[in-house]
Amino acid sequence: PNDRYAPDAPGPSSGGNMVFTAESVGGLPLNETTTAEALKAEGYATLAIGKWHLGARQMYLPTSRGFDEYLGIPFSQDM
Repeated sequence: PNDRYAPDAPGPSSGGNMVFTAESVGGLPLNETTTAEALKAEGYATLAIGKWHLGARQMYLPTSRGFDEYLGIPFSQDM
C-alpha cells in the first residue's frame, strides 16, 4: 500500500481512483506540464476555481503550477 494516498475512492472507473489528502506529502509530479503552464507560455492569463486534489503543499498548489490566481480548496475528503 502507498500511504501517500487516500484509500480507493469511489469513482466512475472500476476500482475507484486515488486522491491526495491533507496528510499527503506528494502531489502532481513537478515534471508534468499543466494546462495553465502551456497557456501562459502562449500569453494567456490563467485562473483555477474549485477543488484542486493535486497536492496541498505550497509547491503543488495551482499558483505554483502556472495559474495566476486560485479560488478554491486543495482537498475535500472531510466534506
